[in-house]
Amino acid sequence: MKDFRKLILLCSLSVIVLLSGCNGKEDGIVEIEYKDEIITIEDFYISDRKPYENAITVVDFLVKNNGEFPVDRVEIGFDAPGFTIDSLTCEETAPFPKESGDDPNTCVFDKSSSISVIEPLDTRAVTIALKVRDIGLLHPQTYTMTFYVEYDYFGFRKMDIPIIDGETRTKPISKYGQSSQTYGPIHLSFKPPVRGEKVEEGKTVKEYWGVNDQPFKVEMEFKHVGRSSIGAITDPKIEKGKVRLDLRDSLERASVGIVDLPCDFCMMGQPGCDAPMPGYMFSNKSIDVPDELSCNFQSLGFSGPETTATIWAEYNYTYRYTNSQDFEIQPLTS
Repeated sequence: MKDFRKLILLCSLSVIVLLSGCNGKEDGIVEIEYKDEIITIEDFYISDRKPYENAITVVDFLVKNNGEFPVDRVEIGFDAPGFTIDSLTCEETAPFPKESGDDPNTCVFDKSSSISVIEPLDTRAVTIALKVRDIGLLHPQTYTMTFYVEYDYFGFRKMDIPIIDGETRTKPISKYGQSSQTYGPIHLSFKPPVRGEKVEEGKTVKEYWGVNDQPFKVEMEFKHVGRSSIGAITDPKIEKGKVRLDLRDSLERASVGIVDLPCDFCMMGQPGCDAPMPGYMFSNKSIDVPDELSCNFQSLGFSGPETTATIWAEYNYTYRYTNSQDFEIQPLTS
């Protein structure tokens, strides 16, 4: 997890503003099309869908990053029964063998290999040449090549909630809010307890706030928004320790006396906690998305009638989907 990602998010928004008016459009707005489907396969091409035995058919495509941040690791792997892989070329490398220890059936784009990470809206070319095995077919037969796409990604969101002293002020002046959701196939929404309701323009609006020294529960709902049009998606999961909370202002985990209230997060130094660094709270269990994590918080020791407490949440996960392509193999003899 990277502390600078929140800063990068703000910088990326600044870049959009700086580019405004530079594309010649009348409205002066640059349309950058990010998508929740972060890594997709584009321009998929097959040289011969009905190859003969012992012949070579070539498959090539582009791997595209549709997100607003670089992707640290992208892996594409192939399985082609009935074929031998004649060559596999990942952009910026020679055909396999690529590097010592590399799987000749995969392309990996990351910092540890000679292939760099994929930058936002950038692409990498992949070309695989498949040679049909000669097994003496008497009739046309279907062979299927399958391939998977796997990548590491993250999401970020923050929550601002008013906290009142409950004495000089019984209702906050400031408002509860969440930042915009970052792009990605897994989204996060905060669900604090409802403290009141009001009607605005004929609609009922729920209000959220906390009171000094009074515990309140916040649920964090993780939803899968990826579309199956990209392929068969492996059930997404967020592993234990891969959700990090940064509590700001006077906010801290709630307790009654010396007893901590229920929380799906822990901090370094607590018994049984595997937190990798101090100062943050880390999730202490894995979840299968869609699912929720929750924790009880309270605000202590602020001065004045009101303050705003903030939760910064960052979550990391590995996302994977598979796809396939059928080939109708033709016998050499009729």
